[in-house]
Amino acid sequence: MMIKYKDLYINFYKFISDNCSKYYDLSINLYEESLRDYNFKIKVKKNKENFEKDIVIYYSPKKNRFTFNFADKINSFNIENENILKILSSLAEEFLNSQKFSEKNIKNNNLNLYPEKLDEIQNTGELNTQNVNDNEIFIYVDGSYIDGETGYGGVILSPKNIVLYEYYGKINDENIKRLRQIGGEIESVVIGLKWVKENIKNYKDYKIKIFYDYEGLEKWVKGLWKVKNIQTFNYKNEILNFLNENIEIEWIKIKSHSGNKWNDYVDQLAKKGAKKNI
Repeated sequence: MMIKYKDLYINFYKFISDNCSKYYDLSINLYEESLRDYNFKIKVKKNKENFEKDIVIYYSPKKNRFTFNFADKINSFNIENENILKILSSLAEEFLNSQKFSEKNIKNNNLNLYPEKLDEIQNTGELNTQNVNDNEIFIYVDGSYIDGETGYGGVILSPKNIVLYEYYGKINDENIKRLRQIGGEIESVVIGLKWVKENIKNYKDYKIKIFYDYEGLEKWVKGLWKVKNIQTFNYKNEILNFLNENIEIEWIKIKSHSGNKWNDYVDQLAKKGAKKNI
């Protein structure tokens, strides 16, 4: 059965589950069979107490809002239960506001966490997939923060150092801009992987090597660093979605400003992106 907002609900469930476990000592479990177009059900447990309740979550696309009700309405009215609803409501507001979810950016039952279209990105390189002759694709990424603006830059290469695609741009999303140059690096990784997926035939047959200089890009994905905000949480899940498609990614850290040709090149692209239209 096709569920209209399934990806939205799954991402929201992951968000509240992660935050409730980390900050409120609550365990959240999703009843997958309960997923419907405009509602679904979760189980909430207090880890250190004998507390277990089912909660129905409703979503209104027009208002872009989640609301919550206990499945057992008769025995649900007490202070402890109301506090749990307040926690969930607060997390829902943070989740929706940070990502600016609305009906117009949920297309084809596919939640796009990074909605910028590839055809709107400045392409300064050579679009030539015929040059991919080996079983590896290289992506160099970087970000920059200049005068309050965050830019991203990236270049995608064949193993013979032939440019397949390069890109740069300025980030307008205030939530990602809060991360400064790191926000640019996150955006660059996601754009690069999306381009490979959309433009390289049989892309799953290639190992994708991502060259970067900020170690969080790899460590968030591998769980070596905890994600502490909605931006890094979404970034991690976006990359995990690629990995779940059996796309092989190898992370290669490069020391910044160490004389690596392509690392220096994407650094300049990211700076160009931050200065774009200033």
